Amino acid sequence: MAAFVANTDSGVRIRAEADLKAPIVGRLPANAGGTLVFIQGARNGWLKVTSAIDASKTRVFTGTGWIHAPLLAVRTFSRDDSLVDYHASPDRQSDALGSLRAELDVNLLGCSGDWVKVAVPMRGGADTEGWLPYGAWCGSPWEDCM
Repeated sequence: MAAFVANTDSGVRIRAEADLKAPIVGRLPANAGGTLVFIQGARNGWLKVTSAIDASKTRVFTGTGWIHAPLLAVRTFSRDDSLVDYHASPDRQSDALGSLRAELDVNLLGCSGDWVKVAVPMRGGADTEGWLPYGAWCGSPWEDCM
């Protein structure tokens, strides 16, 4: 799966382990054009990454490391621009907690299989959490994932 750096104005540290005290093994530079990150797994709010490329398709990280999940984002996606449901758990049988408009950037909190856990922005209050199924999100900052 893939995601992109949420804040293009600052760089992102990549750590050896899923821990803020772990050694830094790489850095993603600040890039106004966006940076695409390839994800291999998740653990306790961290995402295991294997590489990253910038808008010019130049590889800016190769190797294996961990990024704190909320530093990355995905974009909600719907083929017909309808609303996208988010769920209580990574299961289509779980309750739909609400709907989001298509093409909304949401920060990652984790992943399970082909589902992503995201911070859902709430008007006038704190973000809530929800799960987006495969097909309801796009990990690229440059393409519409059609």
